[in-house]
Amino acid sequence: MNLPELNYKKIALVVGFSLICLFFAWLIYMFFFASMLAPVNTNTNEPYEPDPTNRNFNANGALPTDKNINQAAIERTRKIQPSGFSEIRKITESSVKGAALASNGSDIIYYSRADGKFYKIDEYGEETLLSEKTFYDVQNVVWSNNKDKAVLEYPDGANVVYDFTKEEQKTIPKNWEDFEFSVDNKKVVTKSFSSYSAESNLVIADISTGQTKIIENLGDKANFFQISCSPDNQIVAFFAELADFDHQEIYFIGQYGENFKSIIVSGMGFKGKWSPDSKKILYSVYSSLSDYKPILWITDKEGSQRMLPVKTWSDKCVFYNNEIIYCGVPQEFGEMAGMFPESSFKFNDDIYKIDIIKNYAEKIQIDKKFDFYNVKEILISKNQDALYFTDGRTGRLYKIEL
Repeated sequence: MNLPELNYKKIALVVGFSLICLFFAWLIYMFFFASMLAPVNTNTNEPYEPDPTNRNFNANGALPTDKNINQAAIERTRKIQPSGFSEIRKITESSVKGAALASNGSDIIYYSRADGKFYKIDEYGEETLLSEKTFYDVQNVVWSNNKDKAVLEYPDGANVVYDFTKEEQKTIPKNWEDFEFSVDNKKVVTKSFSSYSAESNLVIADISTGQTKIIENLGDKANFFQISCSPDNQIVAFFAELADFDHQEIYFIGQYGENFKSIIVSGMGFKGKWSPDSKKILYSVYSSLSDYKPILWITDKEGSQRMLPVKTWSDKCVFYNNEIIYCGVPQEFGEMAGMFPESSFKFNDDIYKIDIIKNYAEKIQIDKKFDFYNVKEILISKNQDALYFTDGRTGRLYKIEL
């Protein structure tokens, strides 16, 4: 086959023309389009700053060191992180009893079941002993209001009052149960039981002298009395009496036989807690209308009542002040949970901040990896910057920074 002879002159002209076209196309792109595709600083409120977390960047133009890194830029970057979630920090590895705020309102005090010692942990996490003494197998701890004394209850029925300031111990009768200190911390209100129910009484006892005064006969209705001393020192207990199938009448028991006005509550299983100014009572009840789940209410002594927007028990709540409470709220309930509060320990809780004046509840947002707890005792620091609780399943103590 005879191939045609190549015309190199024509080929050179075609290639040259193509290169010229490509050159002019590149010029047009750079002039008209390249600036449209360049990155633009869209922050019109602040001048652009390089990423301070980039270790190759240094605001002063030198190699990065601990001294010349732009710390202000780093701090500003940290502040604008859209977190919104709180982490729960475990304070103790072992089970505790009697967790309470210390007298300064920020430190936490408790009894360790692991070694039988009482401890205090400050806001920085430093742990110190309250006493060198070991208290073996304490079953329950009831603190005085100023936290210098505590009633210690033991499994065999023995009871003692221990003064942590004086390092002194006093034994009190075994037939006394269910304790609370008076407002002045000098007395305890308790139930004094007898083998004959007719001789069982609600009493107030002076810790120093041992002198005892009968307040009310318990009879066979001891379980209907809830010891609860009001901060104004007027009331020492509630007495809940059946009014009808879905209501209870609540009587206020004073120290001197006063005839206080009773109130009617819509439900059974009344559990009450005083506000700091003694003007309100936070309480929980259950009824057929609530499917026997615990409903939280607020009332005053005159009986003006309002239902709060969460379902839980009052003993899973704490007053911060006369307007704000914090509560552990179960994520779910078992059958007839109000009648069997111990059944709630198998369910996880959320924690809510509740404004009892505005009737508004706000859930504390917790990182999901910490969503495993059950609130038994709950405490809030005086500055509302830290919340503590003991877990109902493990007995461990936890802290949430607010």
